Amino acid sequence: MARTKVLFAFGEHGVRSDPRSSLDRNFFRGTILPFLEHHVSERRPAFILPELVITDFKDHAKTILALPPAERPTRLQLIQLFLSDMETRLNTALEAYLSAGRSSPFTELFDWGYMDAVLAINRNRPGAVRMLVEPQFAEGLFAEVEAEHYFFQSMEGLDGLEDLAVHIRACAKSKRIRSSGIKMLMDSLRHAYPNAVFIVPRGYHHKWMVDLFPPADYEVTSFARISTFDSFISDAITARNRDVDPHLLLQYAALELAYLRHFTPRADTLIAHGVSPEEESRQLNMFSAESKRHAIVQHPDIARELGYTI
Repeated sequence: MARTKVLFAFGEHGVRSDPRSSLDRNFFRGTILPFLEHHVSERRPAFILPELVITDFKDHAKTILALPPAERPTRLQLIQLFLSDMETRLNTALEAYLSAGRSSPFTELFDWGYMDAVLAINRNRPGAVRMLVEPQFAEGLFAEVEAEHYFFQSMEGLDGLEDLAVHIRACAKSKRIRSSGIKMLMDSLRHAYPNAVFIVPRGYHHKWMVDLFPPADYEVTSFARISTFDSFISDAITARNRDVDPHLLLQYAALELAYLRHFTPRADTLIAHGVSPEEESRQLNMFSAESKRHAIVQHPDIARELGYTI
């Protein structure tokens, strides 16, 4: 079987619940459309696998934190049933709208800068481009809940370093579960559609997932751009998912904690003043660079071992 062509685009996708966050539409459009249009012109089926975590059951997942470990699997199995049902419904709705090139508020939820082109292609050739949401896993949703819990605890409690290390482990676990789901989905689809190409738009912190796709099976093209401030967390998640020495996880946590405790109060003060989005972005990038330097100065030996310099 020939190698399957895959394009990964890792960029700033923002947070839908945060009006200040930004989606880098120009990056996603500029990287995805040339690849998509080229292969569609060759009459090859194209699949876009958009990023989506169904959070409707997040409150239910939070209650699992208080349960003894032995009681958690039963609750997670129940959440999984609902997640799988919603995943099926979302894919059915996407197929109904996209295959005929119909725009709607629903399809706009999946627009990272290229939906107009996708709809135009499908109006000319129905079903040429399909979208399937990423497989939904209760374990992954619970890992995200756990990550949030320990993040806030690390900023408020005395055991900040240990809590932040747990946060990094949970973040890495969530992304590993989700990325493995994408790999399983793609493995299945490439056998059903041997001539298909795949497009995977994701946030910058997912960039390590290309490691899951062996060059013997996949011909990978990957682009990555971070357009706003970034801390040490992306490198920490990547290291964790590559099974590095657990000791290094605490080292990343030490740098990240120093960064956060320097950066967060400055960012909160700036946001409270209500400056323009452009000025806010400029100053947050400046604060981020200052906070990274601060963390490196605070922990020079750790920074040196992990390869960071001022």
